[in-house]
Amino acid sequence: MLNLLYARAGRDIRGELLERMGASPARRRLLIVPEQFSHESERAMCAALGGGASMSCEVLSFTRLAGRLTDAAGGGAAPMLDAGGRMLLMYAALRKVSDALATYRAPSRKPAFLTGLLATVDECRSYRVEPETLMAAGEELGGRQGDKLKDLGLIYAAYRALEAGCAADPRSRLDRLAVQLEDTRWGEGMAFYVYGFTDFTPQEERVLSALMAQGELTAALVCDTGDDPSGVFRPALRCAKRLARLAKANAVPVREETLDRPLARHPSLAFLEQNLFGPNPETPWAGEAPWSGCPPPPPARRRSGVPPRSCGCCGRRITAAGISPCAPGGWTGMGSLSRAYSPGTGCRCFCPPWRTSWKSRCWPW
Repeated sequence: MLNLLYARAGRDIRGELLERMGASPARRRLLIVPEQFSHESERAMCAALGGGASMSCEVLSFTRLAGRLTDAAGGGAAPMLDAGGRMLLMYAALRKVSDALATYRAPSRKPAFLTGLLATVDECRSYRVEPETLMAAGEELGGRQGDKLKDLGLIYAAYRALEAGCAADPRSRLDRLAVQLEDTRWGEGMAFYVYGFTDFTPQEERVLSALMAQGELTAALVCDTGDDPSGVFRPALRCAKRLARLAKANAVPVREETLDRPLARHPSLAFLEQNLFGPNPETPWAGEAPWSGCPPPPPARRRSGVPPRSCGCCGRRITAAGISPCAPGGWTGMGSLSRAYSPGTGCRCFCPPWRTSWKSRCWPW
């Protein structure tokens, strides 16, 4: 089952998903979020569902989900390549196919070139581009660009062959996760909630396809299906269409709904969110601004030991005549000092640049 939940920014999407997690009869409920949102989402889950929520609910990222599945299905003790091991493996792959390379033979021994090749291999793996696809595209394209694609296909194939014989690449973790999900049916009877993503790579889409075929998957996307004149929500809408195609390919029913659960915020901010990227509103905002009525900022704090009517930078007292007893000016040639002068006070002194204010002036506090 696939549920597509659409909501604009400013709606309580996470609160809605957490309530659904708490009310779901599934034996296990998982909230899948990006890595940077995991800790905050765990705190929100415990606050919304109570301390006992961890017995049946959990917040995971795709990487942590792969770890959970290897713990349950095995394979967690397999050796994994680190950054140095990946570099050495790429160098070995280059040496293996160096005689067949047409374009990348000369720079193949440079460390910076190895780093770029690893980044290219990671992109190909994330988007599930096979070495045969690269070589076929090179044959079709021809010329120098075609030779580059064929070389990349040869290097990628050699790297994967060496990887299969020694240790696993961490970038292939999601591929192994999808295979284990399809083989073990680990997600049977579970409910999955996806939140915080604007798009998915083909690697992640393969994982989501396995999850929606085994349990109930709810994907929350920030977009507006009926009002998008500027195309702001186009990536999220394309993502929703791809998920719907995956569900159709797996004979999974799809349900779409729009969430209207606004967060508590100032009406002017809601007006701004509604009209910022759209056409000009018929009537401009005429209400109260969110910052009106705020108390004035506190007065500037004087450095300890600096008397009133003194230079806030060097602390020397300014006389009533407006002439400071500071030493008269004159460039010293020291690069770490700059001459600061405040025409309002007549203070001339040499002060470090990090102690001076706007336009290197020495302002009294």
